[in-house]
Amino acid sequence: MIATWYVPCYIANGQTFVDEFLIKQNVGRFLGGDKAHSLGLAGLPFYIPVVLLAICPWGWIERKAFTKANIDDSYAKYLATWAIVIFVFFSISGAKLVHYVLPVIPPLAILAAKKMTFQPKFVWKPELVMGIGIFLLLVLNPVQQFVYVSTGQQEAHYLVLKHPEIEALFQLSRREKAMNTGTTKLQETSLPSLIMYLNKAVIETDEESDLIKSGIQNNSNPVGRVFLTRKSRIASFKVKPEVIEETENFGVYKSQVWWH
Repeated sequence: MIATWYVPCYIANGQTFVDEFLIKQNVGRFLGGDKAHSLGLAGLPFYIPVVLLAICPWGWIERKAFTKANIDDSYAKYLATWAIVIFVFFSISGAKLVHYVLPVIPPLAILAAKKMTFQPKFVWKPELVMGIGIFLLLVLNPVQQFVYVSTGQQEAHYLVLKHPEIEALFQLSRREKAMNTGTTKLQETSLPSLIMYLNKAVIETDEESDLIKSGIQNNSNPVGRVFLTRKSRIASFKVKPEVIEETENFGVYKSQVWWH
């Protein structure tokens, strides 16, 4: 099924898709290359509370999906294996984000539904269904919006949509190796979704020199690139860039050419 979009993405982007998505964003993250979301051995139990919360409330109603009677059933054994393999795989992964473990939910849901279906005493009461709906609406939606805003994604998406002239993304990932790793504070990341919003190839760099277009090929003077970065990164610039627009945490700038 993944071929339905992997193949078109590869056709459209070629080796860039392989290098950036398959190797960097998948293999690299699994091996711990994403330092902003890597917790080491301390991260092994990370997904236990995540899964417990994700299967609430139906997971608490049916707590016997892994009983001997179910495991003896070949279909139930298949579902249990499906859930366990995914859970172990992402638990040993170097990088961890809450949504990575989402594929573990379908087999657990089917297991619980299977048990409920053959449990004569179980009845879906209207107030239970209403409670689930209210929980999803009033709890999960605000949490999702909080994460979207607090990670800076809302600001960054606003800027890239307003400024399609952006040519580069500069030092978006965190710069301090030990900055709050393992705490509840949300980390600075490279925000890979920006490429999708920009819908074009741009430079992703940590080097200020890459923000200058060379004029050698077209026999013209070097010119600066329009780029997006975190406002805190500007302090280290040799020549302060031109400010196009700034928000609370991000900014769109045009680099200025300096001469040695």
